[in-house]
Amino acid sequence: MKEDHMKNGELKSAYNIQISTEGQFITNDSIHQRPDDFTTFISHMNQFKAHYDKLSDIVCADSGYGSEQNYTYYEDKEIEAFIKYNYFHKEQKRNYKKNIFLVANLFYNSQQDFYICPMGQKMNKILTKKEKQNWVLNMKVLFIRRKIVMDVQ
Repeated sequence: MKEDHMKNGELKSAYNIQISTEGQFITNDSIHQRPDDFTTFISHMNQFKAHYDKLSDIVCADSGYGSEQNYTYYEDKEIEAFIKYNYFHKEQKRNYKKNIFLVANLFYNSQQDFYICPMGQKMNKILTKKEKQNWVLNMKVLFIRRKIVMDVQ
């Protein structure tokens, strides 16, 4: 266990143990020093390949393994993956669906490439950039802005 540096009584695990199964038999195990599951998946699968000289045809995992880098890995290796993306459960909640200010809930005109804000005004894309996260994950970030028109009388 890692020390409780926040002094809130929560101990953080120092290791993340991954186990693969097939037909209810354990086929692979690996230990990682990363607390999240999505950063352990590729190295766990590569270890599986090193042991068996093949990869599984089908992978099923929870949304903790959902990341752009993992989805790209599945596609590149032609693995059929049944893994929800990490926002799946959040998007199912009423608060998320009713928040009219989230980009996911704005109307998007794909032909002319713009969004409509909750006030009915056009919002143009001003920038799309890739950000590198803490472990080689590239993320596209979309910036949109509406044109402010003021009536001066």
